[in-house]
Amino acid sequence: MIVARALSGIVIALPLLLCAPSFATVHRQAASSEVVIETDEEVDNEGEGDVVEWVSPVLQPRNHEVFRKQVLNDHNRARANVSVPALTWDEGLEAEAAEYAETLARTRTFAHSQRIAGRPVEGENLWMGTFRAYSYADMVDGWINECRDFKRGEFPRLSRTGSWHDVGHYTQMIWAGTKSVGCAIATNHTDEYMVCRYFPAGNVWGQDPLSSERETLPHYNVIAANNR
Repeated sequence: MIVARALSGIVIALPLLLCAPSFATVHRQAASSEVVIETDEEVDNEGEGDVVEWVSPVLQPRNHEVFRKQVLNDHNRARANVSVPALTWDEGLEAEAAEYAETLARTRTFAHSQRIAGRPVEGENLWMGTFRAYSYADMVDGWINECRDFKRGEFPRLSRTGSWHDVGHYTQMIWAGTKSVGCAIATNHTDEYMVCRYFPAGNVWGQDPLSSERETLPHYNVIAANNR
């Protein structure tokens, strides 16, 4: 059986949002997202881990430079569709993503990293799928397609479904205040794990994802799985 899962962030929508086309096949995916808040209010994580399944007959090729180009281009395509500035690739974030992806693959776990005290808050999107069953575009498009449920507003009121978990990967991808991204893949030859790290982190409580005013916020308090 070929499966894929994802853990993610928050989302927003524009009146003329251009969504990526839906997958022709059904894929297994689970979503959760990082959140930065300025309140003691708890964030409901109920609903994380929902999955569907799909089968792919093609053994997908792997190439580091192709991966970097594909992932960055796909992020910036989604951002261009909502008129926010493009991201730059950060090798430091990539190295951190690679280290954590290796941990996930080695331990065969699928959960967000814990924030390290004293370090800047980073955003984090996770994806897991059957070894070599998915193309790089498949991995990222699963996040982009969450735009179908996105509506513009302040986090966490950003989803047409009523649950921000349904748009969290996408919102982190298009978060206007985020400037850089670095991603990596690791495998245990059964599953592949993709980790993307973002800085500054998106999915900030009470913020509009399409606004670039995040820098004016005071110290952040991270509570959900996708920020560290």
